[in-house]
Amino acid sequence: IEAQVDEDSTALGAEIAAIIAKDNVDSLYFENRIETEADEDSTFLHTLVLDSANALRTDISAIQSKDNTDSIYFETRIEAQVDEDSTALGAEIAAIIAKDNVDSLYFENRIETEADEDSLVFKENIDSLVTLSGQPANTGDFGTTFTGSTIPDNASITSALQSLETAVESTATLSQVLGSGNDAGGANMTNLNDVSADSLGGRLIEASSLVSSGDSLHVAGNADIDGAVNIDDSLSIANNANVGGTLSVGGAVTITTNTEVASSASSNLITVGSRSVINIQDTDTGLSTPITLSNGVADGQMLILILISSNNSVTGMAVSLADSGNLKIAGNWTPLDTELGSTISLMWSSALSSWVELNRSLN
Repeated sequence: IEAQVDEDSTALGAEIAAIIAKDNVDSLYFENRIETEADEDSTFLHTLVLDSANALRTDISAIQSKDNTDSIYFETRIEAQVDEDSTALGAEIAAIIAKDNVDSLYFENRIETEADEDSLVFKENIDSLVTLSGQPANTGDFGTTFTGSTIPDNASITSALQSLETAVESTATLSQVLGSGNDAGGANMTNLNDVSADSLGGRLIEASSLVSSGDSLHVAGNADIDGAVNIDDSLSIANNANVGGTLSVGGAVTITTNTEVASSASSNLITVGSRSVINIQDTDTGLSTPITLSNGVADGQMLILILISSNNSVTGMAVSLADSGNLKIAGNWTPLDTELGSTISLMWSSALSSWVELNRSLN
């Protein structure tokens, strides 16, 4: 690196020494070089401007020469162009006049043709609108077209749409959606949320599955469901529940309870009906108050009897359900008056025409 720097430094020193030597010989060396370069550039620019000016003068001279030779040179050029345009326009007008000479109604026919075409298109558009409305032409409203109660009779398009909007945006009860009473039903009901009491008109008839992703479902009357029942929380059915598929309840299954009073020392018939849980009050002061049951209303009907009170004058058997008649149980059910809360669970068998015991407890 040092060797290269030394060479470059020596060469540069030689060039500087040569320039200084020239300046020593001619004190105006640098000034003369600068003036020479400036003179050369100035001469080139001057030549370029001069050539352009000469070319412009030549063009102007040629035009002046034509105008000197012909004083109306410009007027002639303009008139020639106008004549060409006028001739073309005249030819077009002559052609139109020729058509009118051949057919005096040429213009009228052209106008009528255009009008007929426009009129036909307009009529087709009007006919399409009439067809779209579903009403005869020149009708101002929908008349009695709609048979339901949402859109009133003789409604305009605006009022009909308003009626639809109002109906859609309003909150409908489940009975309005499904119908009421024994006619309530549908293919599938979902997202029930705390449906209760008479929301289903006292009876639920469901053709497929019943799914509730809300809270609870209460049916005031019977529930007949062909498919599965899926309830997130509680299910309460006042009367009969017929489910063709599986019953899945995330919360409590509530069965309506009733109370029967056994007051006679000789005979107390309990009419079961469609009930599944019956509380028994023993108001007879004697021991072993007899009770009997009516037949079940459907094969497989479940029944739970619960002793809730006893009025015995002395300690002993409160009630007695005998293993006879329409009962097939594991011996008489005879809870003591001190065993309140005792139960017996039964199922009705249509094949045996009897209540069959499933389980009992002495509590």
